[in-house]
Amino acid sequence: MKKKLLIVDDEPALLMCLLPFLEDDCHEIYTANNGQEALKIYHEHKLDCILSDINMPVMTGLELVQAVRKENATIPFIFFTAYENEANMKAALRYGAFDFIQKPMFENLKEIIFAAYNNVTEHQSVLDKFKNIL
Repeated sequence: MKKKLLIVDDEPALLMCLLPFLEDDCHEIYTANNGQEALKIYHEHKLDCILSDINMPVMTGLELVQAVRKENATIPFIFFTAYENEANMKAALRYGAFDFIQKPMFENLKEIIFAAYNNVTEHQSVLDKFKNIL
């Protein structure tokens, strides 16, 4: 069953690049340019997964995950970022990030989204990957 995905990034070119890559695997794909727009879409649609940049103007990905977690503890968040930042990763983990992807390394993106949709327990958890920084 195809699911509903929200992609959040302040780079419109990246959003347009990811849409055709993911459209065959998602029932509906919504896009937002910042966390504030994403929160509005989240309230308007029943989403199955959120794929979000961390560093964005107006409302960051971390602020977005905090706001959503206050309302829904189960929706998977996958973060992608061009800047590996230990403090951001720790903060995202505290709010239950499902996984992290380094921009522009999207080779495993479909697999990670599928695992998030299905809450696959065999998926190597982000906690295992990053336990050395916790």
